[in-house]
Amino acid sequence: MELRQLQYFLCAVQMRNISKAAVELRVAQPALSRQIRQLEEELGVQLLYRDGRGVAPTQIGARFAKDIAELLQRLEQCKADVVATRGIPTEDVTLGTTFAIGSPFLAMLISEFQRKFPAATLRVVEGFSYHVVEWLQTGRIDMGIVYYPDYYGRFNSRILTKQVLHLIGRRQKGRTPPREVEFADAIKLPLIMPVSPNSISALVEKEAAKRSLEINLKLEVDSISTIKQLLKEGRGYTILQHTSAYDNIESGELFAARIVNPRISQPFALCFPLRGTVTLAARKLIELIQDQVALFIRSGRWFEN
Repeated sequence: MELRQLQYFLCAVQMRNISKAAVELRVAQPALSRQIRQLEEELGVQLLYRDGRGVAPTQIGARFAKDIAELLQRLEQCKADVVATRGIPTEDVTLGTTFAIGSPFLAMLISEFQRKFPAATLRVVEGFSYHVVEWLQTGRIDMGIVYYPDYYGRFNSRILTKQVLHLIGRRQKGRTPPREVEFADAIKLPLIMPVSPNSISALVEKEAAKRSLEINLKLEVDSISTIKQLLKEGRGYTILQHTSAYDNIESGELFAARIVNPRISQPFALCFPLRGTVTLAARKLIELIQDQVALFIRSGRWFEN
């Protein structure tokens, strides 16, 4: 029995698909399948059910996967503890983040991490908060930045700040955009919102329901970049954090008006799986994220509640 076989089997169980596991592990699919079959032959039991749609663990396989996951976590933590004694992070760390954090924040974070810790490797994947939560649950990422973490379930989390929601739309030439807009007026406008499940959409719906108000929802789009493009074309408005469109607001293409009565804010948090290894590289990344959030708030690029 080889450590590699255990890692391959566990990834196949987590991904529920041999092809996806091969991509995740960066190995050829036939090689991955062969290693798992050799493991089954050595143990003398079937660990996976296989069909055209993917794979699923057998009853024995599910128990085995649970034990392997705990064993590999302990091994990784032992390795991390030894590496940490050198004081120089050298591990890989993967960060999942919501689109709404904005490219200026991510670009600076990546640059600073590379400058300070050249021996470590930082990987960043972007999605909506519910994507980040799914990646945390499947072990694809080491930590995630999400809005309103309580909306998605239980995680270890650190609140970084709270951000107020803004009405965002195309800036009209020759017209001064409003600095604030009433919530009741904002939801009367043709809105282009992220596809549910989404914490912002849920907050807007909750506030509208409390006031017995109807939302003029024109489109739901599962892409922040597409939403911003539609706004620039004048197709409607959206309700998001200021950070989501910071570049376009600074360039004068879009405007952002703070929503009031009520003022709606979202906790912005760094989340971790309930169980997992915290490497030295991960610890340094956490410190860097916290420092950069404080910097963006002080500089006025982010708006707190």
